[in-house]
Amino acid sequence: MRSRSLFSLRWWGRAQLGAVALGLASSLLAAARVSAHGPAPSALAIVDDDADGPKMIRLTGGYARRVDASHYQFLCPAAWGDDVVLPAATIPGGPVVVAGGRGLYLVDANGVATPHPDPLAAKPATDFARLGDKLYVLRTSAEGSEVLEVTPTQLRMVFADSGNWTSIAATASAIALQRLTDTHVEQARITADGIVLGRDSAPAPLEPILVIARATTQEFYAVVATTTGRELGQVQGDQWKRIELASSSIAGPVELPNGESFIAVDTDLVRLPEPQTLLEGMPPVSCLGRLGDIAYACTRDGLASMSQAGVGQPIFQLASMMPPDLSKIAPTLDPSLCESQWEHFRFDLLALGVTLTEPPPVTSDPGQAGAPVAGTTAPNTAGAGGAPIAAAGASGSAVVPANPEPAADSGCTVSRGRRSGESASFAWFAGALVALAFARRRCGHRQRTRSH
Repeated sequence: MRSRSLFSLRWWGRAQLGAVALGLASSLLAAARVSAHGPAPSALAIVDDDADGPKMIRLTGGYARRVDASHYQFLCPAAWGDDVVLPAATIPGGPVVVAGGRGLYLVDANGVATPHPDPLAAKPATDFARLGDKLYVLRTSAEGSEVLEVTPTQLRMVFADSGNWTSIAATASAIALQRLTDTHVEQARITADGIVLGRDSAPAPLEPILVIARATTQEFYAVVATTTGRELGQVQGDQWKRIELASSSIAGPVELPNGESFIAVDTDLVRLPEPQTLLEGMPPVSCLGRLGDIAYACTRDGLASMSQAGVGQPIFQLASMMPPDLSKIAPTLDPSLCESQWEHFRFDLLALGVTLTEPPPVTSDPGQAGAPVAGTTAPNTAGAGGAPIAAAGASGSAVVPANPEPAADSGCTVSRGRRSGESASFAWFAGALVALAFARRRCGHRQRTRSH
């Protein structure tokens, strides 16, 4: 068993440490601090799409916004005053909304970010879940947790609870909130109007640290991070049903439109309900997700579609990235911070040997593709002297430097030891979260021991 002695907590009260761990958890493990020498550049999730494919993508170092069929412009967290990449989602029939560190921000079709107009939105949030044609956000604070419906103009409270729920997901008919106690995984299921459908509590795996809610159209799942790995399962009444174990992380489940489901165990793609059956010839998969009818996998090169056969054709490549448009930064913010975030991300692309494509021709309209952007005088080949990364897809021939292990979140994974030199991962930040959450639990155990 691993040593439980992480670091001394003598001068930290449990409440103080809990606040720190909860604040980190708001980024849902997929958030990555924007800095050079950090996580290898990788896609995390599709935020918005249309008939032509992904329109906005969350990355380890920022966001990618499509400007034409061949180019994506870097959208920096500094555009709303952040230095971490936090969850984002699309309001059905409306703009993209980001769970910024200062509250919710709306991002329009041109990539311009503005604070959400409702005063209720001026608080940090944990994550989003979409149920039908509505978007919901989970917020947790010292006072408790609340679920709110998000529209472009207002937020509407639908559920509040005194407990601290830490993760949210939705099937086609209900929303689930999940949290971890000292010994149990707890789940509350509610309707779109906040009516409680049921509350369940099952014994947690040994030495749990945190839980992340997952869902397909019909089923809720939970990924529990422990001191020894990851465990995928379901809370069924008062029982914990284990589905799969991993040494580092688990992506998915993701359900295809035809109902077939997949997970990735330590970057190996497997088909449900037979998680022991590996799909041969697949590239390492660091996340699985679905938005609308698009089911996708995160690969070293970007994003690829998912089909019954597994990982399919590329739908986004990191090589298609181009610098941000600094003219879209709010006048009250420092555009140099955005440029610095891009340079850090570009530096990490360079470390992978990624050759950036030529940007489109410059136009006079800053709202159109080809608008003047930051860093256009810099060489557009990231990775001078390095071999270009292979095209995204099923070949998986590119080699990525080994990286620290991230925890699972929105579906992102890292490679196990035997593939540490292959798979891009972004979990040095998640590791800090896991350590803090584990330390919080250890501190509480010490206090209970003293009380006896």
